[in-house]
Amino acid sequence: AAAMPQVYAAERRDGGLHFDIPEQAQPAQLTVRVNSGLLGAALQAAAMLVQYPYGCTEQLAHSTVQNLVLLDLIERAGLKPEQLGPLEKTLQRAKQNAALGIRKLIQNQKADGGFALWPGDAEPSLPVTLIAMQALKYAEELKLEGTTSAYNKGSDWLAQQANTDQVLDGFTLAGYSAVGYIYQAPWERQAEFVEKVAADPQAGSEDLTAALRILTAYRNQSWHAFNQQMKNQPDLAKRLSKRLQQDRKSTRLNSSHGY
Repeated sequence: AAAMPQVYAAERRDGGLHFDIPEQAQPAQLTVRVNSGLLGAALQAAAMLVQYPYGCTEQLAHSTVQNLVLLDLIERAGLKPEQLGPLEKTLQRAKQNAALGIRKLIQNQKADGGFALWPGDAEPSLPVTLIAMQALKYAEELKLEGTTSAYNKGSDWLAQQANTDQVLDGFTLAGYSAVGYIYQAPWERQAEFVEKVAADPQAGSEDLTAALRILTAYRNQSWHAFNQQMKNQPDLAKRLSKRLQQDRKSTRLNSSHGY
């Protein structure tokens, strides 16, 4: 029978490593790879992280962020290029790709600060702007040239959109929480969404993930009115995280049984 290689993340429990493998699987070979934390895993996958930026605004953001992740991890680890050995050239490519990706991304920013999917599109899009702004925030923290002005313009545009009557779904509300501090961010609607998800036993992975992203973003802002509204539910993030794990496990089991 044909074999297909699969990768599973292990969980350390009861003094060992535990894998959730589908019941009908028939393992023929097991390879265990141990990395020294996130940096070790990133260096193992450095060649895959380094991507040439391409495509529309969404594709540009995602392909650029991968390069930024590698740059960020190496900077946090305090490693110098000459310490990377054969990966020094990979790091140089990551720097070049990140700079090019940010330049291309900014070309898709409109005069009012919003981002369109393509440079020729007349109007900016809120979901697209949120995706672009996550990449710009990352690049701005790494002090890439030209990002500060574009990021500030995008932040102003997002603040304006938060004060409109348009419906904001979980993806959008979570997106606001991922782009840094936005003056007049829709925190009340974010809090309402989180409370709604918490009260809905049928909430799926997408909404649970969005709610957890929002809670995580405000975790270190104890002064914020969002946290004051949530103060009666101190273990909310833990409860939502447990539900998300259960939902994902249930999905995997149903998938393995062909449901």
